[in-house]
Amino acid sequence: MKKYSDQKRANLLHQAALMRARGKSLTSIASQLKIHMSTLHCFIRDYGQEWNAAYAAAVALVGEVPHHRGKQVSGESIDTAARMQAGGKSQQEIAEHFGISVATVQVWRADNRQRWDTAYLSACQPFEPPPKAPTLPHDPSRPARTLWSLAESMFGRKANIRSGKTIRHYRYSINCFGKHLGRVATEADLSDDSLTAWLAELQRKVKSVSTARSYVERVRSLWRFLNDRGEIATRPTFTLPPIPEPQPIALDAPELRQLFESAMCRPGLVCGIPLRHWWSALLGLAFCTSEQKGALLALRWEWVSLDSGAISIPGTARKGGLKNATYRLWPEAIALLRRIVEPKREIVFQWDYSEATFYHHLGKIYVDAQMPDDRKHKLHALRVSHNTWTRVMTGEHSPLLLHSDHAVSERHYEDKRYTVREAVKLPIPWQVPTSGRDISVSVVAAKMSRSAARKLPRAKVIAG
Repeated sequence: MKKYSDQKRANLLHQAALMRARGKSLTSIASQLKIHMSTLHCFIRDYGQEWNAAYAAAVALVGEVPHHRGKQVSGESIDTAARMQAGGKSQQEIAEHFGISVATVQVWRADNRQRWDTAYLSACQPFEPPPKAPTLPHDPSRPARTLWSLAESMFGRKANIRSGKTIRHYRYSINCFGKHLGRVATEADLSDDSLTAWLAELQRKVKSVSTARSYVERVRSLWRFLNDRGEIATRPTFTLPPIPEPQPIALDAPELRQLFESAMCRPGLVCGIPLRHWWSALLGLAFCTSEQKGALLALRWEWVSLDSGAISIPGTARKGGLKNATYRLWPEAIALLRRIVEPKREIVFQWDYSEATFYHHLGKIYVDAQMPDDRKHKLHALRVSHNTWTRVMTGEHSPLLLHSDHAVSERHYEDKRYTVREAVKLPIPWQVPTSGRDISVSVVAAKMSRSAARKLPRAKVIAG
């Protein structure tokens, strides 16, 4: 970092405090002051008393504007930003309207996707029923209800829908169906023709067959639920495209070392913990236990015993909400956890930022390690690596995956590039195994002259 004199640093802190009090983001402040973002973070972190004094003086002078952050933004701001996007405004124009960066606008949309989509659809096509509401074929006297209102009634009656993430994905699917129709989707739109046309559009726009299939599958499950209850007389009869076999990707030993070296170079703090220690502990525990991201981020210190080297995660904190998990940690993994014990807190891997910021940091770690930053190179890659190398070393799948069927482990968590058995080498019919001669001589050339070989099809190739 460039060295600044005390006077220069004090002037920068004073100017930054004034802009921060007016509601500017740290990104825009660094851009206007023509300094690097990391330099501004270091000033605030290393000279906290000077910053607090400068900020207090700035607030007393110009007042304070509430800062718009991903999780602290009001619902009215989300609605306004979504309506601006529906009106044709770009993300840059939205950011200038609120005095924030484009990255913050993207965080708003990622963290408040349900409300954003609702406001966006309302601006494109109001949610009020059209002048002539669509009706059901079997009951023309009753107006059609929206799919989301019917989905909310389904959530209260199906005990297997417990996760808020599952409910959000239902909302995404219904909103996507509404965008395809150009209006709010209702029960009158539940027909084979409508959903088949929507599926064809998704397959043209979305690269992943699994994504297109999952969107349509959720609306189809709602349709079947309504038919089972007698709410709708028809039932879906169309079929979904088959899902291609997955290709799990595991990291080899050099890639794993590069990944952890990159994690140890992360600058900054989170909850008072150096990010280099936070990320190395999270990645180390993921590789040691093969646990999934949701359970790792929900891990509490009361479930961890550093003295005995074991952790126990209740099923309510894991995917599915049913199976408990107990792991015996390696001594090297325990050492990584001991480095993040302080400051005291309930959650081991507490993360004060948004989920989009989490994946941004993780993507930077992979990029700095000279590896791809795609959906297959996330924490899931460590789970695949754990099972793959367990299979290579022991011949069995890892029991820590807690799969009742080994076929699931083989299909989704085994990289066949490292576990495939070498095929038996069969006799080579185009080579003559004679000692002292070139084995590349063809069989045809060994038994006949070149002039005779020319009379055969493709003789020049066979005779060499």
